[in-house]
Amino acid sequence: FAGIRLQKDGPYYGIAAWISVHDLNISRDQASFANMYVGNRVNNKENFIQVGWMINPSVLGDGRPWSYGFWRGVNGAGCYNTVCPGFIQVSKDDPLSEPLPYAPEGKETLLLLFSR
Repeated sequence: FAGIRLQKDGPYYGIAAWISVHDLNISRDQASFANMYVGNRVNNKENFIQVGWMINPSVLGDGRPWSYGFWRGVNGAGCYNTVCPGFIQVSKDDPLSEPLPYAPEGKETLLLLFSR
Protein backbone atom coordinates (compact mmCIF):
# COMPACT_ATOMS: atom_id res chain seq x y z
CA PHE A 1 0.00 0.00 0.00
CA ALA A 2 1.25 3.45 -0.87
CA GLY A 3 -0.59 6.71 -0.49
CA ILE A 4 -0.33 10.45 -0.55
CA ARG A 5 -2.52 13.05 1.10
CA LEU A 6 -2.52 16.53 -0.39
CA GLN A 7 -3.09 19.44 1.97
CA LYS A 8 -3.46 22.21 -0.60
CA ASP A 9 -6.48 22.98 -2.71
CA GLY A 10 -6.07 22.26 -6.45
CA PRO A 11 -6.40 22.61 -9.21
CA TYR A 12 -5.17 19.12 -9.99
CA TYR A 13 -5.06 17.95 -13.58
CA GLY A 14 -4.46 14.23 -13.47
CA ILE A 15 -3.12 11.15 -11.79
CA ALA A 16 -1.13 8.16 -13.00
CA ALA A 17 -0.14 4.77 -11.59
CA TRP A 18 1.75 1.73 -12.84
CA ILE A 19 0.10 -1.41 -11.48
CA SER A 20 1.47 -4.92 -12.01
CA VAL A 21 -0.94 -7.76 -12.84
CA HIS A 22 -0.48 -11.19 -11.25
CA ASP A 23 -2.07 -14.62 -11.39
CA LEU A 24 -3.08 -15.45 -7.84
CA ASN A 25 -4.49 -18.70 -6.53
CA ILE A 26 -7.42 -17.64 -4.36
CA SER A 27 -10.60 -19.41 -3.28
CA ARG A 28 -14.16 -18.38 -4.16
CA ASP A 29 -14.60 -16.61 -0.84
CA GLN A 30 -11.47 -14.46 -1.27
CA ALA A 31 -10.66 -11.43 -3.42
CA SER A 32 -7.56 -9.45 -4.33
CA PHE A 33 -7.41 -5.91 -5.69
CA ALA A 34 -4.75 -3.51 -6.97
CA ASN A 35 -6.05 -0.05 -7.70
CA MET A 36 -5.58 3.68 -7.89
CA TYR A 37 -7.95 5.65 -5.64
CA VAL A 38 -8.81 9.35 -5.70
CA GLY A 39 -11.23 10.77 -3.19
CA ASN A 40 -12.39 13.88 -1.43
CA ARG A 41 -14.16 14.40 1.89
CA VAL A 42 -15.89 17.59 2.96
CA ASN A 43 -18.21 17.82 5.99
CA ASN A 44 -18.21 14.01 6.37
CA LYS A 45 -19.38 13.59 2.77
CA GLU A 46 -17.01 11.60 0.60
CA ASN A 47 -16.83 10.99 -3.11
CA PHE A 48 -14.23 8.84 -4.81
CA ILE A 49 -13.29 6.84 -7.85
CA GLN A 50 -10.94 3.89 -8.09
CA VAL A 51 -9.67 1.92 -11.07
CA GLY A 52 -7.42 -1.11 -11.30
CA TRP A 53 -7.70 -4.88 -11.48
CA MET A 54 -9.26 -7.46 -9.22
CA ILE A 55 -9.58 -11.18 -8.83
CA ASN A 56 -12.95 -11.88 -7.26
CA PRO A 57 -14.42 -15.29 -8.18
CA SER A 58 -17.71 -14.73 -6.36
CA VAL A 59 -18.39 -11.51 -8.34
CA LEU A 60 -16.67 -12.20 -11.67
CA GLY A 61 -17.19 -15.96 -11.91
CA ASP A 62 -13.55 -17.03 -12.28
CA GLY A 63 -10.07 -16.57 -10.85
CA ARG A 64 -8.64 -14.35 -13.59
CA PRO A 65 -7.59 -10.73 -13.07
CA TRP A 66 -10.20 -8.31 -14.47
CA SER A 67 -10.08 -4.56 -15.00
CA TYR A 68 -12.58 -2.64 -12.92
CA GLY A 69 -13.73 0.77 -11.83
CA PHE A 70 -15.76 1.76 -8.81
CA TRP A 71 -17.11 5.14 -7.80
CA ARG A 72 -19.33 6.67 -5.15
CA GLY A 73 -20.72 10.19 -5.07
CA VAL A 74 -21.48 12.40 -2.09
CA ASN A 75 -25.10 11.24 -2.15
CA GLY A 76 -23.92 7.67 -1.43
CA ALA A 77 -24.81 6.31 -4.87
CA GLY A 78 -22.15 4.38 -6.71
CA CYS A 79 -21.44 1.25 -8.68
CA TYR A 80 -18.91 -1.13 -10.20
CA ASN A 81 -17.83 -1.11 -13.83
CA THR A 82 -20.51 -0.51 -16.42
CA VAL A 83 -23.48 -1.55 -14.27
CA CYS A 84 -24.37 2.06 -13.53
CA PRO A 85 -27.57 3.65 -14.75
CA GLY A 86 -26.55 6.04 -17.51
CA PHE A 87 -22.90 4.94 -17.65
CA ILE A 88 -21.41 5.09 -21.14
CA GLN A 89 -18.00 3.53 -21.85
CA VAL A 90 -16.20 6.11 -24.00
CA SER A 91 -12.66 4.72 -24.26
CA LYS A 92 -12.24 1.73 -26.55
CA ASP A 93 -8.60 1.43 -25.41
CA ASP A 94 -9.26 0.83 -21.71
CA PRO A 95 -12.51 -1.07 -21.28
CA LEU A 96 -13.84 -1.80 -17.81
CA SER A 97 -14.79 -5.30 -16.74
CA GLU A 98 -12.45 -7.12 -19.13
CA PRO A 99 -10.19 -10.07 -18.29
CA LEU A 100 -6.52 -9.08 -18.27
CA PRO A 101 -3.49 -11.04 -19.38
CA TYR A 102 -0.88 -11.69 -16.73
CA ALA A 103 2.74 -12.71 -16.84
CA PRO A 104 3.47 -16.34 -15.91
CA GLU A 105 5.58 -16.89 -12.81
CA GLY A 106 9.22 -16.07 -13.43
CA LYS A 107 8.46 -13.94 -16.49
CA GLU A 108 8.41 -10.18 -16.87
CA THR A 109 5.46 -8.66 -15.02
CA LEU A 110 2.65 -7.06 -17.01
CA LEU A 111 2.12 -3.47 -15.92
CA LEU A 112 -1.03 -1.42 -16.43
CA LEU A 113 -0.81 2.34 -16.73
CA PHE A 114 -3.82 4.31 -15.56
CA SER A 115 -3.65 8.04 -16.14
CA ARG A 116 -5.99 10.95 -16.63
